[in-house]
Amino acid sequence: MKIFNYLIIFILSVYPHLEVTSKPHSKDKGYQVNFDVVLDTSIHSTPFLIVYENSFYETPFQADRQEIFPVSKKGNSYLFTLSDEKRPMYFSLAYREGQHVIFILDSYHYEPGDNIKLAVKKAKAPRLFFATFTGKNAGKYRCQYDLASSKKVLNYGISKDLNSTHNNFDEVKILMKAQQDIIDKYKADISAYSFNLFKLDSKSKLFYQLLSKWNAYFSQAKINKDSILLNKLVSEYSNFQDIFETTNVGVDSILFDSRYYSKFLQCTIDIEYLIADRKLDYYSLFNTIKNIPSRSLRDKLIVSYFYRNSTDISANFPDLLRHAISKVENKQSLEKLHEFTRISKGKEAFDFELQDVNGKLIKLSQFKNKVVFIDFWFTGCGACKSYYKDVLCEVEQIYENNKDVVFVTICIDQDKQKWINSINEGKYTSKKVVNLYTNGEGSNHPLIRFYNIIGYPQPLIIDQKGYIAKFKGRELRSKDRLIEEIEKTRNLYLR
Repeated sequence: MKIFNYLIIFILSVYPHLEVTSKPHSKDKGYQVNFDVVLDTSIHSTPFLIVYENSFYETPFQADRQEIFPVSKKGNSYLFTLSDEKRPMYFSLAYREGQHVIFILDSYHYEPGDNIKLAVKKAKAPRLFFATFTGKNAGKYRCQYDLASSKKVLNYGISKDLNSTHNNFDEVKILMKAQQDIIDKYKADISAYSFNLFKLDSKSKLFYQLLSKWNAYFSQAKINKDSILLNKLVSEYSNFQDIFETTNVGVDSILFDSRYYSKFLQCTIDIEYLIADRKLDYYSLFNTIKNIPSRSLRDKLIVSYFYRNSTDISANFPDLLRHAISKVENKQSLEKLHEFTRISKGKEAFDFELQDVNGKLIKLSQFKNKVVFIDFWFTGCGACKSYYKDVLCEVEQIYENNKDVVFVTICIDQDKQKWINSINEGKYTSKKVVNLYTNGEGSNHPLIRFYNIIGYPQPLIIDQKGYIAKFKGRELRSKDRLIEEIEKTRNLYLR
């Protein structure tokens, strides 16, 4: 744990001397945020905001984000209003082009009280836009726009050419310096909070991308048992200390709010365990991070563990969750952990009301006194296809004439016809089971948010009284174990 210990020592060394010149936000009083978006006249689709509620863990199917649509429209001008905003957040501005989501702004930061007018022009290159910002706190958005525009394509990671003298760490340092200069240029136009957040986010994102690629190279070298490349990678990884030494970490709230710092820090932990050839379980993580001086950051890493390892946590899930709840102090982190308690074994399942292919509404409560197996999926999911082909279709056939067990699939496709076409294709599900979809709401449906589903396929067993019987762990992902779990659930109330 050499590098991670170095990071902790560094945080400890700078933490007492951090200076905060303004409060980032009010935790009690809410403020309105307005975005007046004027689109290029060639864009005919209605834009929408994607607001990321937190950054504990992110996937394309992140459950804790919201799609927000304009409150009014006049010509090609769209007004978005966010009411009672109490803390800074991240958002993206996008629109749909057929089945594709086109991002105009990606992962921008806003603060309560912002009032921005944004004019968007399409560039000649596809999916590239020019943007201008005016209004209250517009400097913050110009800074982020310049940062996004400054990025060039880097070969993140370590070169596989052992004879190469090119050092990718140096390349990252050059880009980091350029981005830090941009942020410095806008210092007078943005709050102290945003200034420090941009500094930390810029460095953390670059380091995270660099180390993620390094991690992939190292993992492949281990599989190939390439000792020469492994030694080279470990040697070059040690150079990372020199880069991080230039990093001002930030105040406690910024460490927690940063969308990238915790991801970067978690990546360093993963690498340390990878180099040491050790498995990182919950208690190992806790013992590694418990001395981090920022308690909120430590708590965030604990919560992200439950997201990152949701498939693997099985029999000891309740014990791990109880331990985490007893140790976590940060309010937001604690709220997230309590969300996991509602999906534990024995908890009441979400009584959904979803459409079938004919538009008929189906409720979970209609299947009372039956064991309900649910498979969550989406069109285009390779793992969902494999799961159905290798596991689910055979198990369905075994229970085809069993009146005690019902098989349900729930698709998060937003396009109903696309979902129906996939059913007819027969590669994700069959017409013999109850096929439902999330009524066009995709992964934003309350059902998906209730279960915190961030990866697919996601199987679930609900018992005869409507309680969760099995949700976490890999037991539902093999034919024999799935049958075993269904039978175990069938026998729950026979005693």
